[in-house]
This record gives sequence, C-alpha cells and structure tokens, in this order.
Amino acid sequence: MPAPGRRTGLVGLLGAVAVSDMGSKMTFVALPWLVLVSTGSPAAMGVVAAAELLPFILALALGGPLVDRLRPRRTSVVTDVASTAVVALLALSYRGGLGAVVVLVAALGALRGMGQNSKTVLLRPVTVEAGADLLRTTSVFYGITRFSDLVFAPLGGVLIALAGIRTTIMLDALSFALAAVIVAAMVRPEPENPSPAEAGPAGGSYLAALHDGVRHLWRDRLLTGILAMTFVTNMCHQANVAVFVPLWVHDELRSPAGLGLLTGAYALGTLLGSAVYTAVAPRVSRYLVFTAGFLAGGPPRFVAVAFGDELAMSAVAFFVSGVAVSPVLSIVGALLYERVPPPLQARVFGAAAAVSTAGMPLGVVLGGWVAAGLGLTAAALVVGAVYVTATLAPVLGHRTWRQMRA
Repeated sequence: MPAPGRRTGLVGLLGAVAVSDMGSKMTFVALPWLVLVSTGSPAAMGVVAAAELLPFILALALGGPLVDRLRPRRTSVVTDVASTAVVALLALSYRGGLGAVVVLVAALGALRGMGQNSKTVLLRPVTVEAGADLLRTTSVFYGITRFSDLVFAPLGGVLIALAGIRTTIMLDALSFALAAVIVAAMVRPEPENPSPAEAGPAGGSYLAALHDGVRHLWRDRLLTGILAMTFVTNMCHQANVAVFVPLWVHDELRSPAGLGLLTGAYALGTLLGSAVYTAVAPRVSRYLVFTAGFLAGGPPRFVAVAFGDELAMSAVAFFVSGVAVSPVLSIVGALLYERVPPPLQARVFGAAAAVSTAGMPLGVVLGGWVAAGLGLTAAALVVGAVYVTATLAPVLGHRTWRQMRA
C-alpha cells in the first residue's frame, strides 16, 4: 500500500484535468451559440469550430518532441497559464467580430493540444508513483471529461441564458488558472522516462524525434486501423455535435438550455457506461465491447437529429448512444499505454491523437455546408450513414482487430 503522500501527484493531475475541463465544456456550449446568434450562419459555426480544432490537431501532431524537451509538467503549467490569458481576451473582445474570435480560438486550440498531450503523458508516472492500477486510472482520466459533459455543459447553457456569454467564458479562463496552480503545487512525478538526450537518436533532433514517434505508430497495424476508423467517426461526430445539434435546438426549441441538456444526456450515458465497463473490464472481450459500442452508439444520435421533434425523446437517444460508446476511449487509451514504450509516449500519443481528431475540423466545415445545402434532416442521415460504414472496419478486419484482446 503506497503512502498517502505518493498519491498527491495522481490526485493533483486528475483534479487539474477536472477543473480545466469544467470551464472548457461551458465554452464549448457558449461559442457555437454565440456565432449562430450573431451571424445566423451554420457555415460560420463550422469555421469557428475548425479554427480551434486545426491548431489543436497540429499541436498534438507536432508538439510531442517539444513536450519531451520542456518536460510534461512544465508544459502543462505553461500552456494553462497562456490559455488563461487567451480565454480572458476572448471574453473581453468577442464583440470585435468574427475575425477576432477566429484568431483567439486558434491560439487556444494550439495551447490545448500541447496541454492535453502533456497531461496524458503525466498520467502513467503519477499512477506508478501512487501504486494504482493503470486501467482504472485511465478510465477515471477519461471519465472526468464525461462528468464535465454531464454537469458543466448543461450548466453552460443555463449560464448563457442567465449571466451572458462573457461571464460564461471568463469562468473558463479562471479554470485554466486554477489548473496551472494545482499542477505546479501537487504534480511532481519521479521521472520514468529517460531524458530526450538519453532516449537515443530521437532526442538529438526535433525532426528525428517526430519521425521516431510516427514510425512506431505506423508499424502497429492495430493502432493504425483504430486511428483510421476514429478519424472518420470523429469527423461525423463533430459535424453532429457542433453543427447539427445546435441547428436542431435552435429550430425546434430556440433556447441554449436545450443544447446543454442534450450534451448532458449523452455525457450521463458515457459516465454510466464507463463506470459499468470499469467494473467488468477484466471479464469481457475488448474486441466485442469496442465493436458493438461503435455500431450501436452512432445511429441513435443522427436519427434523433433527423427526425426528432421532442427534447425528451432526443435526450433518450443521446443517452443510449453515450452508454454504447463509453468504453471506447478507455480501451484505446489502455492499448496505447500497453503498446507504446514510455520514452516514445509523448511523440506517439500526440501523433495518435492528431490522426484520430484530424477529421474534426473537416467534419464541422462539411457539416455546415451539407446542412446549408441539403437541409438538416438529409444532412444528418448522410453523415450518419458514413459513420456506420466506418464502424464496420473491426468486423471486416477481425483478424487484426482481435489483437486488442491481448
């Protein structure tokens, strides 16, 4: 049994993730509503969402060697402090026009990418230091995001209605500041990885380090297959949550509170499903849970947006989808920790996250265009069909995909 003091780093890291996620989820609700109300344009919503996602993905893809050199803890603190300033500027100057919003959210996306990678890499050493189980801490790590979706996304919708967009976004700035303080004060993991200079040739050159991580990822057929599939599903998912759902709420309910409620229903499903999976994970097949979760988790969300006319029924559909897909992140996270050596994790994790999320900016832009051109119902059905087609990959390539059972 580890001493209580050795758990401080793990508690601090999870607490910092929870605090920063709290503000980010409220801003996630506030920004698309702001753009839609200000411009009335689904395409403009897509542009703003893509402006944050593209730098976020580039930072994940290219920032791994920088995280190694700065060290993950220092990177986490610096990016959270810088994010505090950027979000505060966004809150104070969002009336400056669409151009100002695009510039600020792009800067925020780049900082979030570096910060997320650093916190993900920190999870393993603080878990080892605490003597905790890695699968369980991975589930908690991703479960925090689901809890924030459940509690703080709906709260964001309510705060927009009661206190305004500026107050809602300023809370996000405060959450980043608090996260920086927590990591600086509590998270001091004992180094598990060698320094970049000790890691071999990858440590001598930025490009060599970047290539080393990409090469390791490319050689793993299971991981590359997972990332290719999640590229497509994330593209479709982002089109739905960032464009289709706000449009449906605006047209049917005309209140931002409904947007928060649907996001919260989905998050409640993922939180419940994640808790159940954490309890039964050692006794069930990863392959079966992963495959069934994707196949069952996509269609209800798209059908609800295409044909739903009642908030309650749509919320149930989003809840069911959340339960089905909830184990996916935990399974992928555990596979990455198992299949990637610690000295390469910052580079490989960043490249993996970049590939899997690269479809998001494309999804929001295409989602806006398709919704504007075909209408909401047809757009949701087309994108939903693409999602389902992609999720057949584990069935068609079962010989490779069943390696995740090990």
